[in-house]
Amino acid sequence: MTTDLYSDGWHCCHGRLCRVTSSPLIFSLLGWFLGILLIHPVVTWAAQAKLTPAEQQFLEDNSPIVFVSQSQYPPFEFLENGERTGMTIELARWMATELGFSARFLDSAFQEAQNLVIDGKAHVLTSLFYSDLREKKFDFTKAIFKVPAYIFVRSERTDIKALKDLDGKRIAMQAGDYAKEFLDNHKITYEPLYTQNFAQATDLVIAQTADAVIGDEQIVWYHVYKNRLVDQIKIVGKPLYTGENCMAVKDGNRVLAGILDKGIALARQTGTLDKINRKWLGIPLKPEERVMPQAFSQLILAMSLAVILLILIWLWNVRLRKLVAKRTAELESSENQYRTLIENVNVGVYRTTSIYPGHFIKLNPALARIFGYNSEKELADVPVAELYVDPQERSALIDQLLLEGSVKGKVMEMRRKDGSHIWVACTATAEFDSDGNLKWIDGIIEDITKRKQHEDQLSYHAYHDPLTGLLNRNALFERLEECVKNALRYDRQLAVLFIDLDHFKKVNDNFGHEYGDEVLRQVARRFKKILREADLVFRFGGDEFAVVLPGSKSLETGPVADKIVVELSRSYHVNSKVIDFVCPSIGIAICPKHGVDGKTLLRCADKAMYRAKSAPSKYMFGDCVK
Repeated sequence: MTTDLYSDGWHCCHGRLCRVTSSPLIFSLLGWFLGILLIHPVVTWAAQAKLTPAEQQFLEDNSPIVFVSQSQYPPFEFLENGERTGMTIELARWMATELGFSARFLDSAFQEAQNLVIDGKAHVLTSLFYSDLREKKFDFTKAIFKVPAYIFVRSERTDIKALKDLDGKRIAMQAGDYAKEFLDNHKITYEPLYTQNFAQATDLVIAQTADAVIGDEQIVWYHVYKNRLVDQIKIVGKPLYTGENCMAVKDGNRVLAGILDKGIALARQTGTLDKINRKWLGIPLKPEERVMPQAFSQLILAMSLAVILLILIWLWNVRLRKLVAKRTAELESSENQYRTLIENVNVGVYRTTSIYPGHFIKLNPALARIFGYNSEKELADVPVAELYVDPQERSALIDQLLLEGSVKGKVMEMRRKDGSHIWVACTATAEFDSDGNLKWIDGIIEDITKRKQHEDQLSYHAYHDPLTGLLNRNALFERLEECVKNALRYDRQLAVLFIDLDHFKKVNDNFGHEYGDEVLRQVARRFKKILREADLVFRFGGDEFAVVLPGSKSLETGPVADKIVVELSRSYHVNSKVIDFVCPSIGIAICPKHGVDGKTLLRCADKAMYRAKSAPSKYMFGDCVK
């Protein structure tokens, strides 16, 4: 057995690869290998995010890159339990990891954040609307998010309906916000009331100190819903403008702006930006039709170009075979060039036998590095099947190759020399003899462990509540619809319990939010103690929870509700305090009796829960019409 990937006689003739023999096998393998590299998505993304020497030098000279964000601009960036979090913060941290630079994070009020960048005390402002006036002080990245801005007034006001009605009014606005530039451009006369953030500006309107606030939609609604102010504030008219929310650097710092643009483009291509949106903004119950993602369109274009390129390579190889006799004198130097290419490529290239457990016939140094071996020779002595966490995956791979001839981008879990597990993307093709028997397998392998771990983490946070660890409302909407379909398919019942903690607000008011948070964590642990493994429990939001009892022929929900009432009414011990006034109210809806879809069942259970607050048993069944 040999580990020399180059012993078949590869050479180069005036910069073009040739082989002394007349067999087209190696030429076809080369064309296949180059084509895979061109269309492989990970390689495409990596190429797009590759930093120039000047950009790499900038990051080294200015490490760490200091990002400054707003202290209260949720859900894009804000402080929660002393930690900086939000959509732009997650994006910045992801870019730092993917592009390989060190980052430090600051936060302040919006106007002060702008000044920190202008004064050179920070490198990047994580959120800033683009405008012609601001472009004189900043260089902007491409737009990351679209943020509409509306007029917000108290619920009972009817005199303000559009922009012209703001003339002569007291307008609350965040200091440094684009709203001032917008009003001045439209020649509106007004009395400005400046605040540090949109939450304070909104509170001035509710307190009737200000007549209106021009606020960014998501940020104002975050404050309104979090503090249950929906009945005191309303939106009027159409959006005044839709801001292009970008990252910004000091004017003239185009090198750093270019680095950030590459990170943002990579986040779009890999789907990371979409996952951050999904995590923070969720999904509607009835999603609208979406345009085909840009990444998919680009992939189709790349695949089409790759097919054309493969045809050109094939024609090129035909011509090369006719020129072999004239290029013999130049073979030695070209062979060395090709060897350097394979030895330095960042993906593992291999050829293995097809008979179980399989052995490497050829491999490059990158493959040995991926699996943690010191040399190609050391890895070549290891049976291929032993590298699989599940050896049956190799058999399944060979079966697929026998049926289809090739496998592209197959994600598998494999084992390194030290026993640790990694995730790889494998692309392979089968070579058959003249009788149709499988001779060997050629392929490439790329280590995607970091990317998969990051994707798994984003996926977890998209469906779990960070405080209690329970499933969140996004998960409720998806899981409930699945459970309802299964119950109807197998003619079984299903129950939805909607639960609210009575008097919970007194915990926050009397002891503080950290006590309230601990009570919610204890509630989550008690749910897991009394419910079955098959039952599903969700934190809907605030002090509201939902429980889904999967279907059975005869569903007894009363005993379950009794257990929940008893268990959640017990005293809660937080530090040295005993909290004994919290108790649940439960509304119950049964499928198909009260509804045959998740939305109807939740609405019915919610109505029953409000009736249960005055019921002796503390739980009530729904009376909704199916």
